[in-house]
Amino acid sequence: MQPALALATQWLTHASLRGWWIHALYGRYSIDSSTGRRTLAPDESREADLDTAARDLEDAFARLAGVVRFYWAPVESGDAVTSVNKWWALGRMAGSNDDDDEGGGGDGEAWIAAAERAPVAPVIGVPTLFLYHLLSPRGACLAGGACSELRLQFHIAKILVHEVAHAFFLMLHGDVPEPYFSPGDYMPEAGYSWQEYVFGGDVSCFPLKRSCVGALLAAECVEMHAFPGIGVPVDMGWVERWFLAATWESVRSSDIEELRPLFAGMLGRKYAGLIYADRYIGENRQWARVLYRGGEPVAVRGLVLPGAPLPLREGGMKVRKWLKRIPPGDTVAQWWKRVSDADVGRAVADGFAAENFVRGRSRLYRGLCYDGEGEMGAVKVIRRVHVGGITGGAEG
Repeated sequence: MQPALALATQWLTHASLRGWWIHALYGRYSIDSSTGRRTLAPDESREADLDTAARDLEDAFARLAGVVRFYWAPVESGDAVTSVNKWWALGRMAGSNDDDDEGGGGDGEAWIAAAERAPVAPVIGVPTLFLYHLLSPRGACLAGGACSELRLQFHIAKILVHEVAHAFFLMLHGDVPEPYFSPGDYMPEAGYSWQEYVFGGDVSCFPLKRSCVGALLAAECVEMHAFPGIGVPVDMGWVERWFLAATWESVRSSDIEELRPLFAGMLGRKYAGLIYADRYIGENRQWARVLYRGGEPVAVRGLVLPGAPLPLREGGMKVRKWLKRIPPGDTVAQWWKRVSDADVGRAVADGFAAENFVRGRSRLYRGLCYDGEGEMGAVKVIRRVHVGGITGGAEG
């Protein structure tokens, strides 16, 4: 786990990437009285004094280190979670434990009552799926060699910093709904705001399970919780670059955008690289994640949807013959808008429930938006992170 911790430390402290953290430290939490939209307004004079800001940020991180705690969350998925205090974390774990005789499930209400009285002291639950890959000789190393190991370390580092962003906000502002940190943020969510700042979107492993650590897929925020979704596998050279000392010795704040990956919306006509896209195979009445290379469908992985047939297996030679190549005259965005709309229409006509399909913000995050696309409910700050850039169906 040492490479992941070293990378996370650079993302937290390197001078070229301090801007988000300085804004989180100095920004003024405000609520628009007419719209209810919560924002973190910049304190321009303080944020511009970089020397003082660096010292204040170091002090703030030292305070955070004194209160935040980490634990291995007993979950099989790759989800991480940040809770306001340990009592919220215990309440969540007790709520998922049906063995009342062992004192687990019956404690939930007591833990929640304690959480309401206790001060903010963030705890971050790291999924045991990571621990499995880190410890087991059957984990990432054997499943895919050095490349899988590097992807795993990158993914862990990203998840840790995403969660630290939540914990940092909790320490500074308490148990209040998170704001839009920056005007261009896709949603009011600290972790994804940081990811937008560094990567311009989301970069997550798919699939991520005990048997393998899949490709790192880059997805724009509008696609990261969408189904059907689209993502671009990042080159391993791009992943490796983040772990090289030479990168951090030379990178400046002005270089951030150059470090970002390609997203599907950026790809032009006749794109020669790789793309993953969720496609509906009407002949089989099944959904599949299809790998395209140079516009041609070359591999298929089945997806599971509620009430759907069993997923397709690897390969999919018969399925690929029903899929057409990406027309060379289309950009990837043009092609994707057309085929994804058509696929959803066919799937609904074949009996798939319309609620299976998500465009834009996931249902989980629509409740956190203040711009007419959702209403803020009485949300306790138990932050759940959905790992995976383009989710929707479970991988089969």
